[in-house]
Amino acid sequence: MQLQLNVNDFKANIFLELLDVFKKDKLINDYKVINSYNDDEQDILDDLKELQAPLKSSGHKIDKFIQINDD
Repeated sequence: MQLQLNVNDFKANIFLELLDVFKKDKLINDYKVINSYNDDEQDILDDLKELQAPLKSSGHKIDKFIQINDD
């Protein structure tokens, strides 16, 4: 399973130390720090931003929750 997070720069050091502890305890396999989006990810974000305006203007409130099962 893969998880991507956007972490506040101020709190990043604490979070990275926590990830190191998780890695040592073998709760996670590995992690890497990415400073920018690749072209495909940026295209997806741009598409989502374009969708946001029509969804808001339609008057429907959208609350989505995503549950990830590691089966």
